[in-house]
Amino acid sequence: MEDAPLVVWMSGGPGCSSLLAAMMENGPCKVSRNENGEAVADPSLYAWNEKANVLWVDQPAGVGFSYDENVEGDTSMFSYDQVATNMIAFLHRWEERFPSSHNGELFIFAESFGGHYAPAVGRRVFDSQQAGKSVPGLTLKGIGVGNGLTNPTIQYRYASEFAYRNTYGIKAVNKTTYEKMNAALPECEEKIRKCNEDENEESNGCIDAFVFCNQALQMPYMASGRNIYDVRDTGNYQDDLAAVTEFVNSDKVKGALDAREQPFTACNMNVYVRFLFDWMKVRGELAQKAPSKNRRRQQQVTEIFCP
Repeated sequence: MEDAPLVVWMSGGPGCSSLLAAMMENGPCKVSRNENGEAVADPSLYAWNEKANVLWVDQPAGVGFSYDENVEGDTSMFSYDQVATNMIAFLHRWEERFPSSHNGELFIFAESFGGHYAPAVGRRVFDSQQAGKSVPGLTLKGIGVGNGLTNPTIQYRYASEFAYRNTYGIKAVNKTTYEKMNAALPECEEKIRKCNEDENEESNGCIDAFVFCNQALQMPYMASGRNIYDVRDTGNYQDDLAAVTEFVNSDKVKGALDAREQPFTACNMNVYVRFLFDWMKVRGELAQKAPSKNRRRQQQVTEIFCP
C-alpha cells in the first residue's frame, strides 16, 4: 500500500524471532493447532497490515532466519546501541530496494526486551534526521513499546507488588516470600545503579545485577506457575512457540520466505545470553558489549535461567 506508513517491528527475548509476532500477535495470520494437532495458519482479525505496511525484522544476526557468516565470536553487536546502528543500515537498504513500499512515514515498534531496541533505534533515526543524514524518503513519525523492558530500576521495584498485591487480588506468592522480595529490593536497585555507572567492559557488575535481581524478584513469581504475562492465568506459551516453529519449518513456508536451509528456532538462547550485559542498562549510550573473558559467567546464567 503506497499510501500507508511503514512500521518496523522488532520482537524481544532478547533473541526471539519477529515471526512470532507475525504469527501469534499482530500479523496477517495466526498459527495454532487444529483438531489433529497439526500447526495451521488462519487469517487474523487483528492484523496490523490492514492499516500499515509492516516489516517484522529478525535481528541481530542469529535470530530467526537472520545470519552473518562472520558473527561467531563477535560480541560487539550484542548491545542495543549496536542494534540501532544495524537497523539504520537495514532501513537504507530497504529504501534502496523498495522505495514505493510506504507513504514516507516511519514508525518503530517493539515488545519485551525490544523496550531497549525501539527507543535506541528511534533515537538514532531522529538524530540522523537532525544531522541531515536521514534515510531518504522516510520520516520518523513515532515509536511504540509493548510490555517492554525500558527502565529496570523502576520496573523491578514493582515485582513484589505484582506478585502479591495486584488489582486482581491474586497472591502468586505468600506473605513471607513477598516480604523477602521487598527486603531484596534495595540491593537490587544498588546493583542496577552500579551497572549503569560502570564503564569497564571487563566488569561483571551488570551480570551480577541480572542474576541477583531475577533470582530475588522474578523467580519467586515464576515458581508459582502463574503466566508471566497474565497473573490470572497459569501455564505458558511454550506450545504456541512450538506450533509456530513447526509451521515455519515446513518446506512450503520456508520456500515462500526464501529462507535458507537452516532450521528455524523461535528463540536463540546464545543471543539471549550475550545480551545479558545489556539487560539492566537504562540508556543506550551506556550499552556495553559482552567481554569474551566472561563466557564462563554467561554459562552459569544459562544454567540458572535457561534449563
